[in-house]
Order: sequence, then C-alpha cells, then structure tokens
Amino acid sequence: ITYNIKMGLFSKQISECGWGPQLTLTMPSCTTSSSGSPCDRTYRLYLPDGVCTKQGNNDIIPLMFAMHCYGCTSQIMEGFRETSDKFGMALVLPDGKHRSWNAVNCCGQALTDDLDDIGFLRNIIKELTTQYTIFEYDFTYGVGWSNGG
Repeated sequence: ITYNIKMGLFSKQISECGWGPQLTLTMPSCTTSSSGSPCDRTYRLYLPDGVCTKQGNNDIIPLMFAMHCYGCTSQIMEGFRETSDKFGMALVLPDGKHRSWNAVNCCGQALTDDLDDIGFLRNIIKELTTQYTIFEYDFTYGVGWSNGG
C-alpha cells in the first residue's frame, strides 16, 4: 500500500515504513543569532509497519511527538517506537537546538536565544499535514522528558 503525498502540483508516493532520513525545516520569519542559525531545525519521522499495510488511502494516522530532555538528543526517545508500532502512530522526533528547548522558565541555549520551539512544532505539523494525506492536525499528541515535557 502506498500513500499519496501532497506536494504542490505533484504527487509522490510512500511505500516504505520505518525510520526516514533526518529532515530539515527552515523556520519562516526567522533571523540568525550570534550562537548560530536557529532557522534550520531538524526532526525524524518513523512510520510503523502497520501504517504501510493498512488497506485504503483514507486512513488517518495519528502523529506522536516525543521530546527529549535537556542535554539529550532525539535518539534517546527512539524507545517510543514500540508505542508507535503498538498503536499505529507515526513518531516524530524533533531536535532541540543545542540539545535544549525553550520551556519559558528552563533551560539552556534555546531559552537564552528565546527560540520559538512551539512555532517549530507547529511548523512540523503544518508541513506533515500539508504533504501527507494520512496526517491531520487534530490527531497530534505529545510526550516529553524533563525539559522536553
């Protein structure tokens, strides 16, 4: 089974599940800072086997974001793959800039640079729901650890 991806006037197909490549999202209306460019943000997408074997292209697949702790990388959240497989949810692993998230009162370089991490997550959702017919904004969930929670 393949799923259509909406990409402007063109249509591509997904036929493989598992871990995709690291994706880069350039934040709109972003300016660079002295500590590097906060404009280019990265994340990974995991599609469980059940997504690729479902019948019909009209199925909606929930998105589950797993946010890493301060000082960690998204790889530490790969254990949520089992949950993704069990419940048929796509797993999104965003990377905090400088291994941190701007959680208003905590922590690290993301807070110091006043990065718009909420905007980053919203833009991932927008990108995925625009490009993939199997995702919808209303079916987005999140889990997090420490600074990512």
